[in-house]
Amino acid sequence: MIVYVVTASNVNGIQALFYGVAVGLHFIAVSHDLWRKNPTLYNVIGRYVITIGIIIGWAMGTLVTLSSFTQSLIFAFISGGP
Repeated sequence: MIVYVVTASNVNGIQALFYGVAVGLHFIAVSHDLWRKNPTLYNVIGRYVITIGIIIGWAMGTLVTLSSFTQSLIFAFISGGP
């Protein structure tokens, strides 16, 4: 969902760069925490699930156009809104 919001939003230029770096650091931190919790399971399954999720989010963001209402619901869910 995070990658979908990044690719489907109208963020350009330096804002997109900062947002991409922030999301990238988030994925690195989550991956590291998952690896520390259970390295064997992460190496067998976890890293592939994260990678496939990123690829699917990118594909949906570039190929699928959702309504602005649906996009706002996804953004609210990601940001922790009720």
